[in-house]
Amino acid sequence: MTAKERLYEALVASNDGCGVAVTRISGLPDMAPVLDCAVEIKSGDTIYFDVLEQDVDLFPDDLPQLPAAKAMELFRDTGRRLGSINYSPSDSAWAADVLNAEGEIIGFLLAPNGASGVQDLKVMVDEEG
Repeated sequence: MTAKERLYEALVASNDGCGVAVTRISGLPDMAPVLDCAVEIKSGDTIYFDVLEQDVDLFPDDLPQLPAAKAMELFRDTGRRLGSINYSPSDSAWAADVLNAEGEIIGFLLAPNGASGVQDLKVMVDEEG
């Protein structure tokens, strides 16, 4: 089974009743291939994110278990300004960039598999920014 197929199956299993799409994007010669993902959640919104293909191969037992919508809810509940979202098999967690008022990345949030509330998030932010 390919990394794309494994990730697709994990997303379908963790996002019950949601539409899921995974597309492999070959990187430039100096970049690793990325799996570009979309999960259409029950509200009708779509969450777009990337996963490094090599991470799916290296950490096949650490694919998403927390639904994408739950991760987004937890990130939004922090009240922080968010940038891009991705899933990191090496961390077994969803990740979101945190932006300052100028739109610069000042850190990130991690929502590990099994997170149930904001208290479960790992916050890595430079408030001095």
